[in-house]
Amino acid sequence: MRVLFACNANNHFFSTVRHLRDVGVDARLLILANEDAIFAPSEDTFDRDYQAYTSWASWGDPMRYAVTSADCIRRDLDDCDFLVGCGSVPAFAHKIRKQLDCFIPYGSDLMELPRTVLQRTSLAGAPSLWQFPRAQAHAIAHARYIGGAIATPFEVEMARLGVKGRRIAVAIPPLYATDFGPDSAAKHYAKSSWFAEFARVRASADVMIMHHARHIWASECRYSALAAKGNDKLIRAFARAVKALPDVRLRLAMFEYGPDVDASVQLVEQLGIATHVAWFPRMGRKEILTGLSLADIACGEFFHSWIFGGTIIESLALAKPLLGHRIDSLYTDTYSELYPMMNAYSEDEIYAQIRAYVDSPEPFRAMGKAGHAWFRTHVIERPLQTLIAMFRGDL
Repeated sequence: MRVLFACNANNHFFSTVRHLRDVGVDARLLILANEDAIFAPSEDTFDRDYQAYTSWASWGDPMRYAVTSADCIRRDLDDCDFLVGCGSVPAFAHKIRKQLDCFIPYGSDLMELPRTVLQRTSLAGAPSLWQFPRAQAHAIAHARYIGGAIATPFEVEMARLGVKGRRIAVAIPPLYATDFGPDSAAKHYAKSSWFAEFARVRASADVMIMHHARHIWASECRYSALAAKGNDKLIRAFARAVKALPDVRLRLAMFEYGPDVDASVQLVEQLGIATHVAWFPRMGRKEILTGLSLADIACGEFFHSWIFGGTIIESLALAKPLLGHRIDSLYTDTYSELYPMMNAYSEDEIYAQIRAYVDSPEPFRAMGKAGHAWFRTHVIERPLQTLIAMFRGDL
């Protein structure tokens, strides 16, 4: 059986394909024409083996939906026995009357694309403005399976769309754990373009904190409220810790990624902690994970409650204690156990967790190891078993 994963937003499908191929599944990857270059497989691995099972489509832009040839779509999607899609794939599959076997949303493909397309288009492409959202909504509603981790906003939107397919709470492996784990990350240091810079931050710190989420907290922008990260809470709490612990070399590494980077830079300056903050440019995940492997604390988000997400999974994969916000009661019906974390929502709570780590780091290092064990079971092993059962029709 040939399984095609179409679209590689956040590099999630690339990671899943690699894991499936390791256990004998003929899994392939299709990259859409409009995908962000930061999510290219080459940004996620230092190797080039992926070229043997990866292809590139000439379509995928929602604003070109109306003028995209059905034959182009058919050439890429027909040669598979099981189609898994995210991003704009549902709508384009619908255009050739191909039912999506499984839709695994990453975010805006479910929350925004079935409602509207915001970008401008040419006169010829104008029909895309109404054709694409309708096709996206219809295709999602009629997919055979809906995968992905449980997330309350997602469940609400699925109900609104009238999803008819079976909901399978399977969080696909969004990171190739064989390459980046607590015992394997170091083998890539010599290949990394940024290792030396990350190592300088590490050498200057008693406690190195990394926050690699997008900066979305200050301005009105095109992102939905679901995308808010609460980055300012972390920055303020970190500033308090710097001032309260003058004898501890605290360093915070962040990335120039998101619409509110300038606001975060200004906040860092206003709080007088610029010498304690290291800014890095937006970069591929293989480089981010290289830096994260050197950190003491990894940060998620501080606005919405999430059990999964890129920053979360990457932190667990590298056995780092995770500092972020989670409402445990939202997930206990789905998981018999939750990974331990430095749970914090407010500035005060974030500050308290940083202080607690400085006072006694060993329990938090043990927390990171326990989180990694949870990751191996719930993010790699069980999801792969569920996906394979889905492909075989055993669910």
